[in-house]
Amino acid sequence: MLYDFYASRCDTQELYRVLVYLEKARPTDLSVRNNLAQISLLLNLNPDQAYRAAREVYEQEATNPDYASTYAFSLYLQGDVKKALHVLAGFSEKELERPEIAAYYGVMLTGNRDFSRAAKFLDLGEKASLLPEEKKLVEKAQLTVARR
Repeated sequence: MLYDFYASRCDTQELYRVLVYLEKARPTDLSVRNNLAQISLLLNLNPDQAYRAAREVYEQEATNPDYASTYAFSLYLQGDVKKALHVLAGFSEKELERPEIAAYYGVMLTGNRDFSRAAKFLDLGEKASLLPEEKKLVEKAQLTVARR
């Protein structure tokens, strides 16, 4: 309930605290581990641990686009844009167009200077219920695309 409450308020810091607790209570729950990695990356908290968790969750369920997106984002933050895009390349256009995935995919495409494709995915990403930190990523990428 707390997770849903803080998610509805877009309170990333409190989401992080709830997820830290949930991970201790349910250490094998891939969804909790993925979400904690994602929030940690957004807040730049324990990035090495978040990179490792994102990779481990992805390796356990590589066909899950949410987990792949988190892992790809971790690779992107580590400067490996090509590998990040490669992780997502195996998913269908329909899966990549889900607003929650599209926002991150658009950011990564921008990082790869694929501005025409990035614009499409960033526009789709705006339809997602994004946290403030995610909105900033999308807005920054959109500014970059608009300047090109």
